[in-house]
Amino acid sequence: MRTNSSRGLFAQAARSRRSPWIVLPAGLALIAVGFTSGGAPAMAGATSASENRSNIEKGPIDLLPAETIRRLKAAKLQKPTNATSTSAVSAPAGALVDPIDMRVLVLATKGDPNPDGVHVVPAGSWDWNLSTMTVAMDYLGVPYDTYKSTTKELCSGGSWRLDWAANPAATDTSCSTGRVTSWPAVAQATLWDGGVHAYYQGVMQTNGTLSYVDANGAFISSALSANEWSALWTFEAQFGIRTVSANTYPTSDFGLTYNGEDGAPSAAKWTSAAASLFPYVNIAGTLPIGNAYTYRATADPLDTTTTVLLTDPVNNALAVVHTYPSQGNRQALALTFDSASYLVHGEVLGYGLVSWVTKGLFLGERHAYLTPQADDLFIANSIWQGPGDAVPTPCGTLPDAPSLPQYRITGGDFRAFVNWQNGRDNPALSKLFRTEFPFNGEGTTPAYLATLGITNDTLTPAVKANQAKFKFVNHTYTHQNLDQRYIDVVVSNTGGTTTISRADPFFFNSWGHTVIDTVGGAAPAGTVVSNVSLDGRTATLSNPTTLADGASVTLWLGVTYAQATAEIKQNEQAAATLGLTPFNKTNLVQPDISGLTNPNFLQSASDAGIQYLISDTSRTGDPATYGVNEGRYNTGTYDKTLPGASQAGGNAWNLLEVARYPVNLYFNVNTPARWLAEDNCLYPAGAFGHVNTYQELLDRESSVLARYLLHGHNRPLMVHQPNVMAYDGVHSLLGDLMDATLAKYGNLVNAPIQSLTMDQLAQKQAKRMQYNRALATGAITGSIVPGKTITLKNTSASAVTVPVTGVNGGVAYGAEKYAGQSISYVTLAAGGTVTLRTV
Repeated sequence: MRTNSSRGLFAQAARSRRSPWIVLPAGLALIAVGFTSGGAPAMAGATSASENRSNIEKGPIDLLPAETIRRLKAAKLQKPTNATSTSAVSAPAGALVDPIDMRVLVLATKGDPNPDGVHVVPAGSWDWNLSTMTVAMDYLGVPYDTYKSTTKELCSGGSWRLDWAANPAATDTSCSTGRVTSWPAVAQATLWDGGVHAYYQGVMQTNGTLSYVDANGAFISSALSANEWSALWTFEAQFGIRTVSANTYPTSDFGLTYNGEDGAPSAAKWTSAAASLFPYVNIAGTLPIGNAYTYRATADPLDTTTTVLLTDPVNNALAVVHTYPSQGNRQALALTFDSASYLVHGEVLGYGLVSWVTKGLFLGERHAYLTPQADDLFIANSIWQGPGDAVPTPCGTLPDAPSLPQYRITGGDFRAFVNWQNGRDNPALSKLFRTEFPFNGEGTTPAYLATLGITNDTLTPAVKANQAKFKFVNHTYTHQNLDQRYIDVVVSNTGGTTTISRADPFFFNSWGHTVIDTVGGAAPAGTVVSNVSLDGRTATLSNPTTLADGASVTLWLGVTYAQATAEIKQNEQAAATLGLTPFNKTNLVQPDISGLTNPNFLQSASDAGIQYLISDTSRTGDPATYGVNEGRYNTGTYDKTLPGASQAGGNAWNLLEVARYPVNLYFNVNTPARWLAEDNCLYPAGAFGHVNTYQELLDRESSVLARYLLHGHNRPLMVHQPNVMAYDGVHSLLGDLMDATLAKYGNLVNAPIQSLTMDQLAQKQAKRMQYNRALATGAITGSIVPGKTITLKNTSASAVTVPVTGVNGGVAYGAEKYAGQSISYVTLAAGGTVTLRTV
């Protein structure tokens, strides 16, 4: 019996992991806590539930400590008494405009970004709102430049970042694209050509007056001079350019009267006026603003130049649009609170701010994607035991220890899950929701079923009968690990049996049939791993060796080309035999996220017609060793293990790795009590992230997934078949988590979710990578003649598909209507130009 065929455990020390949750900026602490009820912490990233390492790896979840509160209250803009007033400029609106470049200008002070969830911003930063704007545009694909006004430098095509990868203690920012231009001043020459051509379609400021703290700790009201403000406002009036002003101190310049300030959270309410400006938000819901300093203000209800969009519970204005009649009726959308891309309010507002400032017409696009992949369909998984079970699993037990019982979902489980998913067809928010099942065909064979004692297989016919409701993905026939590596082991020969051992829990059961090849005659070629010990430290070899007990040797463990091919092709045949027609041979979900550095497997996958593999976002720290990389902002990565591989086009195999998000819904749980029991082992009482109830656990984890939806992440989620079990005959852990996620998301926005298949997500990532490369070099440009046309140009040597929001290009350009906005996909030939009407 091949027990625990699904996965095992690597030594924890063998793999580093980036923790995406700790957020403690030095000047203003913005902790990624939100979405929660009853004060329970919510994570801004998911603990790894990846195969092999499973739920053992975790990261702390910070609550808001007293010192953070103190810093929060100390970090405030102060009244910018010396800043230039808008009343100092009178700028009549321009007439002819031809054209406006489709690009956004971000005005920062020092250019210090928000933390990335791991590191801290240097003390004295006043650009904590920078990431709210730039991250939103990065996910959308909107071209933008970022001006660091304190040093008079423009980062073309990107933003200023701290290079923590090169220097964890970095305090100096660099341009993300490396394209730095000196801007001696914000002036007519840097904003427009002096005639009818504008260089930007929108302006976004990190605070209302670009105030900051200098190196001596002195508060500077504005990084721009009076002449620079005059040039900026004249430009905006001339071309009808809008401004977003984040973290705005309320003054009459924005139609506001200061009422007070604090760091208290607010359950902000939308006004009816917000419906047309932010059509994707749920106007009936609330927007939680937390972990951010807030200025409370009043807008005169008789002031026709100021429209309130958001209020706190006592009707203080938190967001307004102010119009300047003496300046060509230009408009500014001012927020009176701090923000960050990883805070709930920043995630909700980011898209709307970009859409508003560009008047809903911009390069780029966004959808909300939710595609769980429940791995290991047809085979069994280890199951963690909790209260109520005969023997609760002790904390510290390996997550797939052979001592744990096994569970393979039944036909009843599957039909209950079908009924649950059908229930998602009704609400407009989730009617397109679907689940993908990476499957292992061996689990349908009599021989495999016999090892589990199953004499009546109810699952296979249930899957066949309901296959149209799902999509299916090749997960190899036997759940074979596809890696290769050299390992140092100690050999032991006892009674004609050879075992190999290591001090760490290195071996795992999905390495069954992995070949041991000889290195210096250590073991006969073709020897395979036939068993793994309970603690994962020893493995039995199929062929004995003549080496002396205690000998230290180096072995090559890996899958050959023939083995990999057999695993792929046998599972393809299983799909055909089972009649799984919603199946695409170009996709493969590798067991244990394996094989990404094994040329035997990669060549086999390529020859078999595989185009898309998966990688794991929790393993970003070691791409050189394990061949994985999560990509950035809705992109994947092409495997780069082949020497001389081209970063632009991948390597000779041209296999695109689609990054998956692991989920803290652990692979080895199938009831609320078991999930909570294992989670409590990982986050015991007193630890950050500890929860006491199942509802708190759902609340914590659904907060993570809701954030993925808000940003528009186009990555699948990794869960497993035991999570689908109908634990009470109706409900499943996966269904409960998806329901909680959709409820949180739906309270905030009304943009419907989409469940694309793995290959559809991969194709989107591939096109986005191509678009990003052209955008980064300036090869893709767009320009608008307002109310008339949009012109797109491609000066690169390759065709590029450009997403455009706000234009209905018709069937020829794959036009769609999503969340109230038109989106078209314009393929530009190399050196090509396309002009579309905007009305």
